[in-house]
Amino acid sequence: MILETKGQKIKVVPRAEFRKEKELQALLEENLEEVFGCKFIASEFRTGSAHAGRIDTLALSEDGNPVIIEYKKVQDSNLVTQGLYYLDWIKDHRGDFELAARDKLGDVSVDWSHVRVLCIAPEYDKFALHAVKHMGEGIELWQYHLYENGIIELSEIYRSAIQKAKKSSGAQGESKKPKTTHELQPLLKTATPKTLEMYEELNDYILGLNDAIFAVPLRLYIAYKLAKNIACVEVQSQKIIITLNNNFRSGLPKFARDVSEIGHWGTGNLELKVNNLDQLREAFPIIRETYLLQGGD
Repeated sequence: MILETKGQKIKVVPRAEFRKEKELQALLEENLEEVFGCKFIASEFRTGSAHAGRIDTLALSEDGNPVIIEYKKVQDSNLVTQGLYYLDWIKDHRGDFELAARDKLGDVSVDWSHVRVLCIAPEYDKFALHAVKHMGEGIELWQYHLYENGIIELSEIYRSAIQKAKKSSGAQGESKKPKTTHELQPLLKTATPKTLEMYEELNDYILGLNDAIFAVPLRLYIAYKLAKNIACVEVQSQKIIITLNNNFRSGLPKFARDVSEIGHWGTGNLELKVNNLDQLREAFPIIRETYLLQGGD
């Protein structure tokens, strides 16, 4: 329920609908960086005569990962199947994607360690929700609602990538703490026990901000995501480097610096170099503020 206030009066804002699916697509394509942290590559991208399909939106994430976005104006079980079909296509046609990305964005580097498929619809039926639970990494289900005052509510309801990052914590649920798998081990291999202890506390804090946040081990850092990156974490031998997209500049600790004009790993413009637990805990409010800036609650 969305409520609108005028003085002491409250009015329930009724839901509305896009007249055409293309209106939703055009709106999000125009605002991909603001909403999902992605750069637009192409609309209605043709997959060739053999596959005979058209990908609604092709994009590149802030981490350099390929992104496919498919939209539906109404509930449609075929949306998930369609997304999976294009996920298989893009993994087999890396050259086609990289060529399209460079034609649109110039000399960009593509990281194939994490391909994302975003399905966006107002509702999902039980069959779609059941099916996506048995799929591999990469499928994300996003639900939207449009209201008469122009507000759009967008929320993630399922992300199959979480399944690889979870480990069991009993019959009632699962933890989102990343396993020390072959994917994560290279990112932690130089860390001392003290640094690993810091990382565990940092990981628990970030994931504890919201159940929808998940961790993706990339080639050089770990990205903590909602729709966009909350934080990028690089674990070194004696310290942890946290990169945030945050323009907050007053009252920063001494271990923080502006890296908007400096080359660095990860995404964001504010870097925190943390050497001990005291500094880490001093960084927590800055991380939380970044989370709120990214649309967290």
